[in-house]
Amino acid sequence: MLRSIECSGFKSFDNFNINFKPGLNVIVGPNGSGKTNIILFLQFLSSLRRSPIIEAIGQIGGAGSAFRRAKFTTEDEIDFRIVGSGIYNTFDERKIFSGNYDYSATVSFSKNEGTIIFKKQRLKTFIDKNNDPGLFSLGDLPPTFDVETKVAEDGQVITTIHALNPNMLRYSARNDEEVGRAQIKDASEHLSKTYSMLGYLDRIVDSIDFPGQDLRGARSYNILPYKVREPEDIANSPFIEPDGSGLAATLYALQTEDISIARRYAPIYYSRPSYADAELMRKQIIDSGRLVNDAIVDIRVQPDPFESKLRITVDLDYGENLVRLPFSMVSDGTAKWYALVTAVVTNRRLFAIEEPENFLHPHMQSEIIKLLRNQYSASVYSDEYEVDKFAIITTHSETILNNCKPDELIIVNLENGRTVTHRTENSDDLSKEIKRTGFGLGYYYLAGAVE
Repeated sequence: MLRSIECSGFKSFDNFNINFKPGLNVIVGPNGSGKTNIILFLQFLSSLRRSPIIEAIGQIGGAGSAFRRAKFTTEDEIDFRIVGSGIYNTFDERKIFSGNYDYSATVSFSKNEGTIIFKKQRLKTFIDKNNDPGLFSLGDLPPTFDVETKVAEDGQVITTIHALNPNMLRYSARNDEEVGRAQIKDASEHLSKTYSMLGYLDRIVDSIDFPGQDLRGARSYNILPYKVREPEDIANSPFIEPDGSGLAATLYALQTEDISIARRYAPIYYSRPSYADAELMRKQIIDSGRLVNDAIVDIRVQPDPFESKLRITVDLDYGENLVRLPFSMVSDGTAKWYALVTAVVTNRRLFAIEEPENFLHPHMQSEIIKLLRNQYSASVYSDEYEVDKFAIITTHSETILNNCKPDELIIVNLENGRTVTHRTENSDDLSKEIKRTGFGLGYYYLAGAVE
């Protein structure tokens, strides 16, 4: 799990830091304080796994938007560090291991040349494949991998290998450590200016891309009901997009998935996403619909091969009558609710929702918090190990805050043009006061009692 971020030079970040806890992390603060910038930075980190740095910057608005503005100019460097630890799986998902990581980088923007490169990178990891769940939390263990790259003044890349466990090397390099070291230096010389280490070293070092598992699928959802209701192309990938589109494709995948057959007989190079718990996920989604309308008994997707479209219908049982309602006729709140629930149920790792209160009835705002807290609490990965997961929401809703706990809050403010965050300092006192009075956390936040 991603545990902490430090950053300077990104948007409103200057000596910025934030710590995440397993479960629900609720970001609150005034408009313009930098809440959305936190979400954007997580999306940026996710893009770094497989995209060149210039594309990752482009996906969040380009250099003019990403790099911090100072007075009448734009700063030319972004420095950041991310730290995480937990239980992870190997590439083929057949084994699990415990590990921690510490990745830092400096991204440099040359206004004259119009280039964006990694000026420095360093990745330190500790991996324990014996799966001792306690080892990954120990900070004094020597790293099993520690590589640093720097771009010299002449433009050449200097690679320093501080630590390397030969058992982590892949293929022929495993039998010859010098070959492995040479491959790491050669790859860094050609790729470290353009790509993150989190992406390009995994062909040489086994499981070195595990930090990317914390960032994989990092998405911020700002659901637009009209996008959710639109019929979708049959060929669409089955996952929920940030605007809510993709619901039909995802529900259809859950409706038709037979994972035991798919894994056994699917073509080797068939890479369409699948869901191991499709039946259970679909049941959760159907059950959640009854919170909107207790007459809802099913939600299904009907393929239209002639127009190559997927169309959603909702079945409602009114006793003597069973009504099949086209999804195009459901309310904005119902459309958003189904998109949010499906996104929550099908997303395994990092997850963020911006202002979920929009379009939702206060009762549904309460329910989405319960769903998130249940889905993103520490969950059993196998019979022996637990995986820490966390979700992020940003909100201005008193109703949502009334359903949150004081220790789930991250308070964001803008001080002298820079975003600062802190956890609630009086959590215990607030919890006692909430229990004593029956008032919710939102009441105390708006009253200025949250410190």
